[in-house]
Amino acid sequence: MDQLGEQPEENVGLDRLSPAERCFTAWSQFPTMWATEQYLQTLIANDGHAPNCNRSTALLQHVNAFYEAFGIEADDPMWLPANRRAGAW
Repeated sequence: MDQLGEQPEENVGLDRLSPAERCFTAWSQFPTMWATEQYLQTLIANDGHAPNCNRSTALLQHVNAFYEAFGIEADDPMWLPANRRAGAW
């Protein structure tokens, strides 16, 4: 059993955010960075990974729980149709 299953009273909001919202907000902030346009172009040309700004938000568009946590719907900017979401997560 997981931590929240054993201690459901810990599954409470904090600073007006639910636990799921806090999790996804923290994820989106974790790999952020400041970079010049020139640095990003060099990174894209020479690194096999997407820039951090894309890795932090684009991934969340493929997680159904992200849509549930924030009530994201078809007209919202972060919306990605279900048939275009990767099923790996």
